[in-house]
Amino acid sequence: MSSAGIAMASAVLEVAAGLILLQGAVWKLRNRRLFHAVLATQGRATRGAAGWLVVLVPAAESVFGVSGVLLVLPPGLWPLPVLSVLLPAQACFGALLVAHVLGRIRAGSAAACGCLNAEERFGWPTVVRAGLIPLGGVAGAVVVISPPHVDAGSWSPLVAAAATMIALSLTVGLRAVTSPSGAAAARTTRPSGAGDAVRHDRFQDG
Repeated sequence: MSSAGIAMASAVLEVAAGLILLQGAVWKLRNRRLFHAVLATQGRATRGAAGWLVVLVPAAESVFGVSGVLLVLPPGLWPLPVLSVLLPAQACFGALLVAHVLGRIRAGSAAACGCLNAEERFGWPTVVRAGLIPLGGVAGAVVVISPPHVDAGSWSPLVAAAATMIALSLTVGLRAVTSPSGAAAARTTRPSGAGDAVRHDRFQDG
């Protein structure tokens, strides 16, 4: 594969990671109370920091999501000083997410992960999606060190199409495959686990 092809593949990974981060951020910002309730089910340490995490996690996802999606632009338009800081920071943030997910799985937790909704539980799909965040950050950080010389007209549509396919496969696709209710669960906007999570939150508040 040519250097331009490697650069494009790296950008695709980072844009896909950015799209997933933005999807997670939107859900958390729209369902802040529910996300707080989900965090309260994830062990004592997470429950104690839930008041901060409910703000910091979607904020970080929003910032890193936007910076990741910027790589869909032709390399000549990349804000290199900004990306050179945010992409390595995203890799560190993603590494923390992976460590948290693996820790909950190792502990045998049956709690909801709260990544994209309140229903999905910790499992291998969570590991795959979480793993894309640091991978995309590293790939993006490497490619912005030496931006490739490519055809600006073909870069954006190719990167956008490939990244969207990856993001959809790791969100809607995995959810449809792993959920007992199949594709219907992938279309759920208010998951059935929401009531349980809110009741848990009320119990904690009480």
